[in-house]
Amino acid sequence: MKIGQGTTVDNMTKTLIEEKEAPEDYVEKATVKTTFSVAADGEYNIGWHFNTAFQFNEGALYIYSIELKEELAAGAPTAVTNATVTPAANGGNSAVINFTAPSTDQSGGVLTSLTKIDVYRGDQLVHTF
Repeated sequence: MKIGQGTTVDNMTKTLIEEKEAPEDYVEKATVKTTFSVAADGEYNIGWHFNTAFQFNEGALYIYSIELKEELAAGAPTAVTNATVTPAANGGNSAVINFTAPSTDQSGGVLTSLTKIDVYRGDQLVHTF
């Protein structure tokens, strides 16, 4: 299994899983897990190559389920809690934001430091606490 930023074999430049033996009976399901990262944000494609000496159903590869999870860096804080946004009176162009800053990280450990909290509107940074 490979990943890359294009749809051709030549674009699949990073190997996620090395070649594996297919189950002999071709009925048994195999679970395959891997952890990977990419160098930059963007659109990526994942490609599978299936090749066996004996193909039970020639040309067929059945993928029953795919699950992608984002894994946060060690020590990453949990989300803020008790967040409220109170808009300015009479349609004013401001708001008051209140929240409780996180005190634990994603694994439940106590945060040793919290240097800032960024507030975004869509993709735009609007304030840093």
